[in-house]
Amino acid sequence: MVRTKSIINTKKAPRALGLYSQAVKSNKDELIFISGQVGVDINGTLVGKNDVFKQTVQTFRNIQLILNSQSADMSDILEFTTYLVGKESIKPFLDARKEVFSNYYPNHDYPANTLLVVESLVSDEYLVEIKAVGIL
Repeated sequence: MVRTKSIINTKKAPRALGLYSQAVKSNKDELIFISGQVGVDINGTLVGKNDVFKQTVQTFRNIQLILNSQSADMSDILEFTTYLVGKESIKPFLDARKEVFSNYYPNHDYPANTLLVVESLVSDEYLVEIKAVGIL
């Protein structure tokens, strides 16, 4: 299956400030919208209580598992929307994302991303939630 997407990083706009692209364009009609994922394992058990780094790694793993169930992978993601609890979560999230992305995006063709800092998520133990849009 051929997937077609274009990474957009124009010099006509401010460059991305992190590991994401300014925009990603899909040339396909089929999209997958992945609901917000949190750092729980297949049994629903939290991975990394009070640990943003571990929750981030597990959250990306969960997104990968959903994509794999549709014969897709992380290279098919167009956009992430990331929610972090508290500003103190930013650095450990960025460290975890850098580690995870080095495997998923070795050519630095990062999806678009919006990062939001919030007061809390649906459960106080969740520190990271990430939703995604991809192509199939």
